[in-house]
Amino acid sequence: MSDLTSERELISEETARELTASYLHERYYDFDKVLFSSVENARIQETPVYLIYGTVHVKSRSMFDRLLIDKEAFNYKFMVEVNAVTGRIINYELE
Repeated sequence: MSDLTSERELISEETARELTASYLHERYYDFDKVLFSSVENARIQETPVYLIYGTVHVKSRSMFDRLLIDKEAFNYKFMVEVNAVTGRIINYELE
């Protein structure tokens, strides 16, 4: 990670994960769990970023859903770009 830093102090990967989980919970209140699969260091233009990948699980809305719908249908993959200096969410994708 030292190749990404100049004189700027970067937030930790753990902080970036916490910011990501908080952001997803604020935007999508029905997410039950956020599971992280990987964190990558990258640059967008000259800005160091963390690319955070994982899966979110949405709460089922009824007992009927839990019995008839496959559990995988409630899981969504995500990718979030977090500015490694400021901690600001730059972009996210949810599929």
